[in-house]
This record gives sequence, C-alpha cells and structure tokens, in this order.
Amino acid sequence: MAIQYWRVSEKKGNRKGKPLDTNGEQQLQVDGKVMRTGAAYTNETKRPNPDGGMIEFETRLTPFDEENGKAAGNISVSRDISIQNRMVEKLRDGEE
Repeated sequence: MAIQYWRVSEKKGNRKGKPLDTNGEQQLQVDGKVMRTGAAYTNETKRPNPDGGMIEFETRLTPFDEENGKAAGNISVSRDISIQNRMVEKLRDGEE
C-alpha cells in the first residue's frame, strides 16, 4: 500500500517534475469538484500492467478540511478490484 499526499494546487507533476499520466487534467477537474462540493467521488478504471494484461482499480476521493474549515485537499484511496470483478462475473455466468 502506498500513501501519498499533496494539495490540489501542487498537483502539476510528480516528485521528479514529470507530467502526470494522460488523464492528469481530468483528475485535476475531479479533485477540484470534490473539494468544492464536499461530496465523495468513486470511480473504476482499467490500467495496463507490466505483463500486458489489465488491472481494474476502484478509486475513492474524499475531501478533507484544514482546522479553519477551508478545503485543504482530498484523500484518495485506490484498490485493485480485478479479482473481485472476475468473481462477480463468474457468479453471474453461473446464474444464467
């Protein structure tokens, strides 16, 4: 498990100054919306893994505030749901 922290205003690249992945601009928009509305956000995405397959991720964003109540950033938790989704698919196939 990896834990990372940054403020949305700082999310312009990774620690080495390289650009974010290809959906970085879209992610900035989602981060801003979560902070403005105070509503959590959940999304599922697929990413390629090193062996050529795909990994399915569920990502949840939850806003957090500074002590003065001002929006400070988002907590983002991503987890691999590939096995879970395969099991659900097998259960569905068994019901048919």
